[in-house]
Amino acid sequence: MLQTTPKAQKSLLKNLGMMILCLLLPTAIGFLFISFKLSDTTIILLYLFGVVLCAKFTDGFYYGINASVIAVMLFNYFFTDPLFTLRVNNSDYPITMLIMMIISLLISTLTSQEKQSATLARHSALQATTLYNFTNTLLEANEIEQAQEIIVRSFSDTFHTKAAFLPQTKKGQAAPYLLQQIQANTIKHRKYRPENLEREFSSWPIKNKEGAFGLLLLPKIKEGGFDEAQKQLIHSMCACAALGLDRIENLHQYMASQEKITQEQYRSNLLRSISHDLRTPLSGIMGTSEVLMRLEISQEERIQMAQGIYQEASWLYSLVENILNLTRMEEGHLILNKQEALAEEIIEAACSTVEKRNKDRTIQVNIPSEIITVDVDEKLIVQLLVNLLENAIRHTPQENKVEIVLEADPIKKEVRFIVQDEGEGIGKEDLPHIFEPFYTSSQNQKDRARGIGLGLAICRSIAQAHDGELTAHNRCDRSGARFICTLLMTERKDLS
Repeated sequence: MLQTTPKAQKSLLKNLGMMILCLLLPTAIGFLFISFKLSDTTIILLYLFGVVLCAKFTDGFYYGINASVIAVMLFNYFFTDPLFTLRVNNSDYPITMLIMMIISLLISTLTSQEKQSATLARHSALQATTLYNFTNTLLEANEIEQAQEIIVRSFSDTFHTKAAFLPQTKKGQAAPYLLQQIQANTIKHRKYRPENLEREFSSWPIKNKEGAFGLLLLPKIKEGGFDEAQKQLIHSMCACAALGLDRIENLHQYMASQEKITQEQYRSNLLRSISHDLRTPLSGIMGTSEVLMRLEISQEERIQMAQGIYQEASWLYSLVENILNLTRMEEGHLILNKQEALAEEIIEAACSTVEKRNKDRTIQVNIPSEIITVDVDEKLIVQLLVNLLENAIRHTPQENKVEIVLEADPIKKEVRFIVQDEGEGIGKEDLPHIFEPFYTSSQNQKDRARGIGLGLAICRSIAQAHDGELTAHNRCDRSGARFICTLLMTERKDLS
């Protein structure tokens, strides 16, 4: 015995009711026309109109064809002599009813085809809109899990069900969890039993040529499952989902390859710059040491040569310190040892280091009369200020001033370390790139002669590691550059 679902039974009753209604109405109106003594042709037209309505408002060809046959029989039964019988006395009626049958079948077929074409066009437009919106939503995802959630949400909303996604590796190993939409806009990780998946879900693979990304899981619908149009839409959406996941994987691979290329370029630039910049001071140290060993010179000359060796060695120490700090920052291994420190003592330590290396230069210090403290890694902030001060000295004539200023903003809770000079300033073409690693000004011979362009890059990294910022400007009041390091203030007290 043929088993039908409640949904199919409801559709059958609806179509039968519509067919009966489309045939009863012409019959009832036909009796009215007979009372007005109208011709049989008018009644035939009524039945043809009823067949058109039946083909229009029922599903499939069969109801329209059946309505065509039944319409001829009703016309013969109720409106031809002898009445209320299927016999025909008039020899013209068989031909009339045959023509009526042919016209009814043609009208029913053409109407059904037109309706089917309109339905297909509507389904195609809906499918195209759904795929367009689904693809655009997938383009917003940059992570695999984010895309998986979009897939689950889109299938759930499109088919009005609680869809799920079971991730898989390229080797076909399933994840120990699946993502399922429990409520609207609520997706949860859910543990599962493999033996229950087939019983609970219908599965649809999402894969490319290299392997599967996972399984789309749709709860099994008891009322007939999916029709052909829905199955086609599911296949199309699965293909779009595979393309979206494949795009994200390719994006991650591209980013990883670009990062590897960047690291290789970084290492190459670093090694090339170090080999160049280490050679000059080491040659000076070796030459001066050889002179000290072989020649008989005065004590004053020995002191001057020893100072030269010390300055070259100090520069090498600073270079190595900068390289180590930058390497730790790039690799994410730099650990901040934050402690509450006096801003004044940080400035004193930086100035002492710089003046010791540059005995012919004096740094002007301008600090307020309040005690200002900052929560920082003191060693790194001293290194930051040393780099800024040495950069200022290198670009400032000996007779001009290099100054460090300390400012506090109690409203914004900020402390500003300002290093400014009276040198030639920063070129407009250099200003956007001044904090980039290995960047040296093409117009400044001092930069090209010594320095691998790490100092300012390290300064900005140190400031950012402390949730601060470092900016560079040209001075407005006179020629020179101004570097401003802004950090958070922890405390401010009056000396009184």
